[in-house]
Amino acid sequence: KFMSSEARLNLLDASFPNLSLYPRKRKVTLSAVLFLARQEITRLLGDFSFEELMSSCTFGPGASTSLPRCKSDKAFKFGAATLQATRSATVYTSLLNRAFPTWKFAVEEVEGSRFTTVPKNAKTDRGICIEPDLNMFVQKGLGNMIRKRLQRVGLLTPMAFLKNQEAARAGSVNGSIATIDLSGASDSLHLELVRQLVRSDWMVHLEQVRSPVVSLPSETVRLTKISSMGNGNTFELETLIFYGLARAVSMLVGYGNDTVLVFGDDIAVPTKLA
Repeated sequence: KFMSSEARLNLLDASFPNLSLYPRKRKVTLSAVLFLARQEITRLLGDFSFEELMSSCTFGPGASTSLPRCKSDKAFKFGAATLQATRSATVYTSLLNRAFPTWKFAVEEVEGSRFTTVPKNAKTDRGICIEPDLNMFVQKGLGNMIRKRLQRVGLLTPMAFLKNQEAARAGSVNGSIATIDLSGASDSLHLELVRQLVRSDWMVHLEQVRSPVVSLPSETVRLTKISSMGNGNTFELETLIFYGLARAVSMLVGYGNDTVLVFGDDIAVPTKLA
């Protein structure tokens, strides 16, 4: 499933930025959706702040490319003598040295992330990518910054998932709300699409800390998606992108005041927008 998502995204390469894979009659509408979504996302994000990034960075609870799950506690990560990072992410080393003067570490350059699986449910596993240490640290900072801005519009608050649950209940009772379930959503955010929708001062950092390649058991694959599960900002970024697109559709068809609820890839919108 991980590789099939990549194959599907690779087929879309030619559609950015000229949308040439879409029928001519849909180009105007699709361009309008992307334009409005970019406006909405730009308004929501505002200006990027280096100071806020440095104060937002942290380590997540999972394994990294240099530390296994049994040593994934923050104490091991902050205590490591060497942190792994992709070449583009090493530019943050001097920033982190200034922001955390007592935190001393060397940097080892790696190509990218490493593929593994975790249980999804009793029957299937979920594919995730284990990220390099330094990438993960800054990814989490970017994710926290995006989350903070989404919370201003009521998304990703501590109890936000309850709103989606209530919307799903209302939809099942009277059909007013549609819940949209996307398949493999976290593996489907095309890098070029995100470049179109996210302003450049934010985008440069999202790209700097993403893993451009992932190591599978039999090969190394260059990624077309911007990130996958395992990246420290994937959940917040997919929420932002889906919210921007849903809001754009709402504005385009004249229902701009309708409530749009997004929690990761859990989307709830009025049925007339579905």
